[in-house]
Amino acid sequence: MMIKNLLNGDQTKMNNEVKVEIKKLFKEIMDDWLLQFNYFIEVGSMDPLQAEQKALQKYRSWATQLETLLKED
Repeated sequence: MMIKNLLNGDQTKMNNEVKVEIKKLFKEIMDDWLLQFNYFIEVGSMDPLQAEQKALQKYRSWATQLETLLKED
């Protein structure tokens, strides 16, 4: 895991590299979130509020799983 490897390195370098990785992950998550949102509207015949709630539910679940993994490392 990239972040785990970074945590073993120099603190300043780690902070900068971790920030870059977090920004990349955040962009990927937001791009995917928009795709999910549009999918729920188009395929699921949901209104925008329902689609947003469904997408947020999915990402909260992923965030919980990620938090658990980070605690284990």
